[in-house]
Amino acid sequence: MRTQKELSQELVRYAAKRTRKLSKTLQTIIRMKDAEAVHDFRKTTRDLQCLVDACRIRRSTRRAKRIRSDLQSWRHALSAWRDGDVMIKLVEQAQQKAHHTYERAVWPTIAEKTAARRKRAAKEFLKNADLRKMRKLRTKTRKLVKACAKVEPLGDNLAELLRRSWHRLHFAIDEFERLPIVTNLHAVRIKAKSLRYALQLRRRFYPDKKLEESSGLLKEIQDQIGAWHDDLMLSELVRTTFSECDGLSDPEAAKVTESIKEQEIVMAESARRYLLTMQETEQYKQLRRVVSAAIYATSNAEDEEAALHQNAISA
Repeated sequence: MRTQKELSQELVRYAAKRTRKLSKTLQTIIRMKDAEAVHDFRKTTRDLQCLVDACRIRRSTRRAKRIRSDLQSWRHALSAWRDGDVMIKLVEQAQQKAHHTYERAVWPTIAEKTAARRKRAAKEFLKNADLRKMRKLRTKTRKLVKACAKVEPLGDNLAELLRRSWHRLHFAIDEFERLPIVTNLHAVRIKAKSLRYALQLRRRFYPDKKLEESSGLLKEIQDQIGAWHDDLMLSELVRTTFSECDGLSDPEAAKVTESIKEQEIVMAESARRYLLTMQETEQYKQLRRVVSAAIYATSNAEDEEAALHQNAISA
């Protein structure tokens, strides 16, 4: 059985490992301009952001907020590049599926514009990427985690992070059910992702096969809403492309725009039906049970709120 000191040391080693990967992946992006490295970099910022959230869950400081904000800023700076990579693949797929003459005539223009936007996004990021700022962020993050490890009970912090992440997801789902608009659907996807990262962090220090198996539902939520989101981005890309080249009045272009928008609406309806019925599935109920048990298992027994953890999400 691990002591608190051993757990703290493991936390510090994990932070060091993730910050090293962040620096190395940034160097790979700058050197190779690699799409996979962009994805890995963004994922690592989320890993570290989740770790910072766990460290500051009980006592947020200005330093912790700044580190979290910096991690977000680095990730958001790569959003347009990453979106460009996704759109290029979607446009390529659409070109391959094109059967009509008007489709084959239109998609090359969209593909050219998409590649140009992606190139501009990459150029903008590379121009502003500062390795010195990254080294400072790496150092500040490690110092924060090391200081947290000395005084904060990791298990209790992870339990509280899980509890808050769970309730934020369900608040987002309730908001979408109340008002099923684009921004609320996207918020569900973001909160599902946040909970999934919180579960991954918890399993990193407290391995749990049941949690691993049950958390597949969160990936399913992301995939369902993500498919809709990709189609939404594609429909907006198509319309923007035609608008820039004054092609909105072209009947052939209009046909393509209508087809893509119709597909996006179908995906949005599918995602909505999925969310409205998901909470009644056995997979969801199993996830709720194991997350509730995980919260209770690592809560500080002396915490005045510890007794609440047992039923924190069971209702």
